[in-house]
Amino acid sequence: MLGTAVRCHWASDLAAVPEHLADAPAGCCLVQVPMEADPALLAMLRHVRHAFPNAGLLAMFAVGRSSHAQLLQIGAVGVADVVVLNDDFTADLLRTRLERAAAESVASRLGRACAHLLSDEWVTLFKVALRLAQGPITLPDLATAAGLHERSLRKYCDRAGLPSPQWVIGWARALTAAHYLDEPGRTLVSVSHLLAFPSPSALQNLIRRYTGASPSTLRERGAENAVLQCLATALHRTPTVPNHRAINPASV
Repeated sequence: MLGTAVRCHWASDLAAVPEHLADAPAGCCLVQVPMEADPALLAMLRHVRHAFPNAGLLAMFAVGRSSHAQLLQIGAVGVADVVVLNDDFTADLLRTRLERAAAESVASRLGRACAHLLSDEWVTLFKVALRLAQGPITLPDLATAAGLHERSLRKYCDRAGLPSPQWVIGWARALTAAHYLDEPGRTLVSVSHLLAFPSPSALQNLIRRYTGASPSTLRERGAENAVLQCLATALHRTPTVPNHRAINPASV
């Protein structure tokens, strides 16, 4: 009913909500505001806010079935938006609110976070790679998304001073993984599954290859910021990245 832009999961109980979010790259949690105090609901929302700080929280206020006092309670947890169920409510309205809550997508957020480090040529291609980084990226994938032939993509990288397209792919995947590793509700195993790595060790190897650190070390330092620092360091070195042309793109 909500169309193809939003995929919805109904949680059978409150404990199932974090499980659904753990499998969602850019998830939102939509809850109905109760009429009476619901400590279990508040506890779940606090857990979601702690475990998945980047997830959007939306509240549905049903006139006659929700109270303003409970809306204030839920709002204090960090609700991004309130959808009122009244005569003006439509499925399109709900879809718009959900899309707006998810609009702060991982790719756009990470693109802004690293833009100040990159040249214009770098940032253009890197943002393309970030949009694809929820799954394995092959060289043809990146070339097609960038609107280039593979040979033209390699020439673009040469002109821009980039070691290789695979280097761009690897950093985009590493930075995206770091974003999710910063959420306490996710494990290395769940992040590797979320980003479609063939195994947790494949994700661990990619992170070590590009940053020289283990995922656990990055988490201790703040994984996203740590990878951004490693990227900044890499950009100031002579662009010689051993073995990157030999990497099988399907595994990145």
